[in-house]
Parts: sequence; structure tokens; C-alpha cells
Amino acid sequence: MLLPVAFTFWRAASFGVEEAADLIFRPLVGELLVNTLTITVAMTLVSAVSTAAAWFVECTHVP
Repeated sequence: MLLPVAFTFWRAASFGVEEAADLIFRPLVGELLVNTLTITVAMTLVSAVSTAAAWFVECTHVP
């Protein structure tokens, strides 16, 4: 279970600061960050709407 975490730390330690900065500031990382934030916002909104709908159904006599 700890093997992936150990491998990640080992790989991170093998890079220099310049190499790490080159990897972090690639366009792909920005695209992945935007995708992640979009999914997070969408799921938050869906959860809020779902909770409101469930509350409405429970508090009224909707079949």
C-alpha cells in the first residue's frame, strides 16, 4: 500500500528544481487543473440541487 507513495517520493527526489518546474508548468498540467476544477464545481452544484430536490420530495406530497 505504501509502495506507490514511496515511488512518488523517490521520483520527486530524483528531479532537480529546474526539471521539476519544467514538468509542473507544462500546458498539460494547466489543462488537467481546469478539468479537475470544472468537475469539482459541477459535482458540488449537482449535489446541492439533488439535496434540494430530495428535501422538496420529502416535505411535500409529490408521488
